[in-house]
Amino acid sequence: MVGDVELSLQGKLLKAVEDRTVRRVGGVRDRQIDVRILAATNRDLERDAQRETFRRDLYFRLAVIILHLPPLRERGADILLLAQHYLERFNTKYGKDVRQIDARARALLAEYPWPGNVRELSHVIERAVLWSRGPTLDVEHLSLGTPAATGPAAEEPAPAGPRAPAASGEYPASPPPGMPLEQWERTLIEQALRECDGNQTRAAQRLGISRDTLRYRLKKHGIQ
Repeated sequence: MVGDVELSLQGKLLKAVEDRTVRRVGGVRDRQIDVRILAATNRDLERDAQRETFRRDLYFRLAVIILHLPPLRERGADILLLAQHYLERFNTKYGKDVRQIDARARALLAEYPWPGNVRELSHVIERAVLWSRGPTLDVEHLSLGTPAATGPAAEEPAPAGPRAPAASGEYPASPPPGMPLEQWERTLIEQALRECDGNQTRAAQRLGISRDTLRYRLKKHGIQ
């Protein structure tokens, strides 16, 4: 993670990026390089640069194209798609024949805050597949705590301004019976946009997600 690189090494990284030269450990000559750099971090580098805990010149040199990847808890129906992917993977790995996840378990997967993101989801499904004794995974196999008692939402005070749908009661916490999760998610987004007169910032706040996450969902659902 580039955000964890020590300040003393950031200067060397900046020189390599700008001059396109490196020197091997123990070497005496610089060597020309022709590379492209893809850096990842879970820190707010812009904020760290302002606080001078990360070099501003290196930040601006790296921040040519920035891709924001929202945490798993903000990915909506993607959670269940990933869960199904891991279900199939671990079926093959362990020679199991688990064919489906029951409705209650799917609802819990969608509502759980996933502080460990995709890695945690992978471990949860792997454990559930190993513990299963039939064709269906249920809530007991997942061994997850209730969403209200787990994750960042239980540790941090509620943010100022419009609250998340589940906390405010403005929107249902789970889709109506028989409605696909994708359709339910699209309906909530469209409703929030209508109520906010098309203002994406306010709609994101109303839904309890970031603006970048809302843009990601708009593009995925083809909402103009």
